[in-house]
Amino acid sequence: MIEILLVIVIILLIVNIYISIKPQGVDMGPVQRDMEQKLISVEKALREEFTVNREESRKIECDYIIKYDWVIKFTEKPIRYIFKNNGENARCI
Repeated sequence: MIEILLVIVIILLIVNIYISIKPQGVDMGPVQRDMEQKLISVEKALREEFTVNREESRKIECDYIIKYDWVIKFTEKPIRYIFKNNGENARCI
């Protein structure tokens, strides 16, 4: 009697494993199209973000170039004077 129950339980276990492992016939077409549309929208958003960041970087770069140019113009003469006089007349502040 126990052997028969054990065989039935093993058969049910094998059937259960087969059913859970068996590939399902699910149509992935709509899911794949939805994912492709979302990926396209994410790609567009990233491109826009990179474009905005590139423009901001160019503006910042131009601003720094203008500032450094101004600094170089106003510090060039004192530095030349210091090197010209070998630092004899230079004062540390």
